[in-house]
Amino acid sequence: MSAKRIPQILDAAMLVFARNGLQSARLEEVALAAGVSKATIYLYFKSKDDLIAALMKRFFEQNMDVLQHLRLTKGDFRTILTDWVDQTEEMLSENQIFVAIGLEFYSYAGRNEAARKMVHGFFVEFRCILTEMIEQALSTRGQSTAPASDIAFGLMSLFEGSNVLGALFNWDTKMYRQVQTNMGYLLDGAGL
Repeated sequence: MSAKRIPQILDAAMLVFARNGLQSARLEEVALAAGVSKATIYLYFKSKDDLIAALMKRFFEQNMDVLQHLRLTKGDFRTILTDWVDQTEEMLSENQIFVAIGLEFYSYAGRNEAARKMVHGFFVEFRCILTEMIEQALSTRGQSTAPASDIAFGLMSLFEGSNVLGALFNWDTKMYRQVQTNMGYLLDGAGL
């Protein structure tokens, strides 16, 4: 039963936490949204913090799966990155809940050490994946790979900042054209 219940509870928690915020949302609301009792939630999660940790773990693992797939994609680095940005824009514009819950997680990480470590770990891995891809692209062009980690950090900053701005501007398509333009400037400057 847990194979069915846990995803059901996590899906409901994501909706409730994104709508009401991690601090304000109550487990009763999650239980109602999941169609289970509050006692059922406690069968699987010891506390609200335990539920939040499980939801964060799933959220960042799903994001990491996408990034791992990106790493394995063959072709021109710039094209791969542009396609990924396009797909991300489309997904986020249709499912703004992902940005809302992501922003909640970042805020929570500012108050909770375990959450901070989880978010930090995700971004360390994100940077490693981008760095590896950039090193490969630079190496293919016969360029020094020394700036790869800095370029990766610049791209991460651009992407994450865009997510925040996208939440504020309701995913205006002009904004994503600007993201792509700025990404192009960064990659041009890096010789990519």
